Amino acid sequence: MAMLLNKLKSTVELNEANKVLFDTESGVSYKLNSTAFFICILLLKHQELEAIERQLAEKYKQESSDIKADIMDFIAQLRFYELTEE
Repeated sequence: MAMLLNKLKSTVELNEANKVLFDTESGVSYKLNSTAFFICILLLKHQELEAIERQLAEKYKQESSDIKADIMDFIAQLRFYELTEE
C-alpha cells in the first residue's frame, strides 16, 4: 500500500543552483544537502514514499529499506519547520 506524504507548502520555492529551500511566507531560507534537495523535488511532484525510496535507492545504490527511516526523519524536520501542508 502506497504511503502518501505531506506535500510541501505552496509558499516553498527551491533554488537548484544553491540547493536552497526558501519559504516565501516566513522569509526563511534553508540550505539543503543534495539528498534533501532531491527529496524536496520529488515531494513537489507529489511522489509517494515508496517511489521516493526506490529513486533514492537507485541513485545511491542502497537498499530501499535502509533509506526509509532517513526519508521519514527528513519529512519530520520539514513538518517541524512548518514547510508541509497536511
